[in-house]
Amino acid sequence: MCEEPPHCNHFVVRKKRFCRMSVKPGDRFCGEHQPAGATNDDKIRIVCPLDPKHTCYAHNLRKHLKICNARPGAAVAYIQQGVNLGDAPEDHKSLSEFSTSEIVTVIGRINKIFEEFLSDQVTGNFRGHSVVEAELAKPEYGDKSKKHLKQASAILDKLDAVSGSASIVGVTKHLCGDATDLALRCLLNVSSVKVGGLTMTFCCHHRCRWGAYVGKDFFNRVGLTKPDFEMMCGMSSWATCGTGLSREKNQIGGTVEGNERDKEIGVTRSQKEELGRRAKALLNWGRLQFLEGLGFECRLHYYVEADVSLENVCIVAKNKTS
Repeated sequence: MCEEPPHCNHFVVRKKRFCRMSVKPGDRFCGEHQPAGATNDDKIRIVCPLDPKHTCYAHNLRKHLKICNARPGAAVAYIQQGVNLGDAPEDHKSLSEFSTSEIVTVIGRINKIFEEFLSDQVTGNFRGHSVVEAELAKPEYGDKSKKHLKQASAILDKLDAVSGSASIVGVTKHLCGDATDLALRCLLNVSSVKVGGLTMTFCCHHRCRWGAYVGKDFFNRVGLTKPDFEMMCGMSSWATCGTGLSREKNQIGGTVEGNERDKEIGVTRSQKEELGRRAKALLNWGRLQFLEGLGFECRLHYYVEADVSLENVCIVAKNKTS
């Protein structure tokens, strides 16, 4: 049996493992991860000027810069840096950085605005599309695969509202955080054709950022500020992890008491989950208001049951002129 060659000793933090590249006899690192200043046959390695995460031989720098994966791409007419970004990125505070009194104040605002605008605005619309039925019937698919298929089926059926248009129709599934806002801007920045409508499902509102968010006008109208937005982003995660239970304890019906922070704020676990859902709904409502201001007819729907996905809200928008 051949002995396996030695592997690189560089630990890749992002992948949480050591580099799997083989190394030359007597070396500890592969060519990509040789430390700066290391010599091999009088050849010195230096930090790559395009990406300091790796090194290259100093004598071979010119050739390396031509093939390095970190080299800038060629400029093309159809790419404009930051075109869908919105306002310039700003510092974003996490929920833990706000005081208890600030959080309590925002909870009151969430409940007041939700009751005023959204108490009956998110409707259930649990349907599916025939094109996915054959896939759902396959016995080799497990529950996890079928959950994704059920979501895709429901999204394809939302599409009936805009499928009659000859224009562009935008469709997304679980774009994380402010990627939804970037996608909205990308779609609506189209100038050569008319956008007939869109169906978008939301995900990971705790990853939303004020600079990219398209619903700032709605927030301003109802007296919500950037710090309020940041707290609501943090609270949105309560909708999907508000029980504080592991998956195993959830399955056997376990319960836990709220932590000290929850007690200071004055909320139970179930209240946290509802507040998380309301925070998500207000963030989505701001996006809906943005689209309505551009001439779209919009609705928010629960498109699948919560046991299929807790991220089960979508927006369906149709251009009134199409």
